[in-house]
Amino acid sequence: MDASGSLRLADGDYNDLAEVDRGAYEFQPIPDCNRNGFRDDLDIRSGRSDDCDNDGIPDECDGPCCCETDREYLVTLCRTLQNGNLMVKATLGRGCPGERVTFYLDGECPKKRTINERGKCRAKWKTCNGDLAGGPHTVTAALSCGTVLGEPGNVECP
Repeated sequence: MDASGSLRLADGDYNDLAEVDRGAYEFQPIPDCNRNGFRDDLDIRSGRSDDCDNDGIPDECDGPCCCETDREYLVTLCRTLQNGNLMVKATLGRGCPGERVTFYLDGECPKKRTINERGKCRAKWKTCNGDLAGGPHTVTAALSCGTVLGEPGNVECP
């Protein structure tokens, strides 16, 4: 039998008669990288495990991932401080712990951060090439895999 359970027919002695190969059963282990008792493909399909890069390996077995691709998890705000200056804050609310992120304000003033064990990281700017001006600003978050989150004018300062 082969790994799929089918009998293998062969003519091992070349006498034009098919014979059943009674050799050793070929066993191929079923992947269960996280050792939870379920096959990896079933873990992914059922939602027990994420597979952010769609490689068929659960993310908990894959090492650092880049699963944050949903823009709704990048939250930005602008507030006026007591001294009258502006401050822009950005929070990435869902990401893979340990992944590196670089936040930018208007494409400049990078802030390098690492996503914490709760899947979050933050950056804030009180200045960026001088005091912050009122009006629309764009905050982006560049993840280590190349994904960039953020939309033009996603934060409005008074």
